[in-house]
Amino acid sequence: MSVQTVSLWRQRIARQGVQGIREGERSGRPPRITQETRLQLIALACEVQEAQGRVTPTLDEIVARAVERGIVGQISRSHVQRILQAGDVRPHRIQQWLHSPDPAFREKVNVICKLYRKAPKNAVVLSIDEKTGIQAIERKHPGRAPAPGRLRRREFEYIRHGTQAEIAALDVHTGQVLGSCRERRTQELRTKGAGAPAFFYSLP
Repeated sequence: MSVQTVSLWRQRIARQGVQGIREGERSGRPPRITQETRLQLIALACEVQEAQGRVTPTLDEIVARAVERGIVGQISRSHVQRILQAGDVRPHRIQQWLHSPDPAFREKVNVICKLYRKAPKNAVVLSIDEKTGIQAIERKHPGRAPAPGRLRRREFEYIRHGTQAEIAALDVHTGQVLGSCRERRTQELRTKGAGAPAFFYSLP
């Protein structure tokens, strides 16, 4: 924001008091889609489409549903897309998460977060996890370098060299990562159930 803009707002408030904070009427045609309607369209886009199937409604479905419910008389799919982009809403993108059935999950998380924020003096806090069944593959033919107007090319055929198991530990307070890659996971290497991170701290 420029100094000139700040100066204009200060002058308005000095002349009009608190009312000067409110936006004045603008010239030109008033917006056809009100702010309330925009919020209704965003809420419509975030509704679940099918309980056990496709989650995200298409733009055409949002338009049809908005007209059917009387939210708008008519609106184009491109207008709906602009409204969603302006509101930073991307209902077509999905981020997965894992629900814990443990009734004491919140208490355990609080203990771990407290340890992350402030560990005991001279303690080392490690977050350990494993990734098993990593395919060790080699391309059967060398790739080709990119060139003007041509993307890098990579041969789709590959040679299998078995699988690897990786176990890594993150030092929470220094960011250092310690890792080990083995041909298989043995009982000695196992920290906690597959895919579940374990948390340890030790005093020297």
